[in-house]
Amino acid sequence: MVTGSVNTILVVDNDENILSLYEDYLRLYSDFNIIMAKNGMEAVTKFKESSPDLTFMDMHMPIMNGIDAFLMIKEFDKNANIVFLTNDPLNGELGELKKIHNVEIFTKTKFAAMLENLFVRAYTS
Repeated sequence: MVTGSVNTILVVDNDENILSLYEDYLRLYSDFNIIMAKNGMEAVTKFKESSPDLTFMDMHMPIMNGIDAFLMIKEFDKNANIVFLTNDPLNGELGELKKIHNVEIFTKTKFAAMLENLFVRAYTS
């Protein structure tokens, strides 16, 4: 569950096109400070450096996957707000994490559609 106000967002995905898409959409809605990471290890480092208010984390990445990065970040900051974005929402490991840590999990398609919906509402109002 995401709590508190959001000023800084860390977006973690090994696909540069996905990173760019999320960054473009997020910048449309606010003046967020957006930080990007391309793998789990980079995410842990950038999280420790910037203490983001919210992190969007891919699950399958090189060097370190999203679940291992999540666990390392939670050791560093037990109150970290992390939302998993995946194309594999039925993954058993994520189900266990959801039970233990109360994490939010969205498919990448659903998340992109939510951002697009916000964009449409913002520019047609």
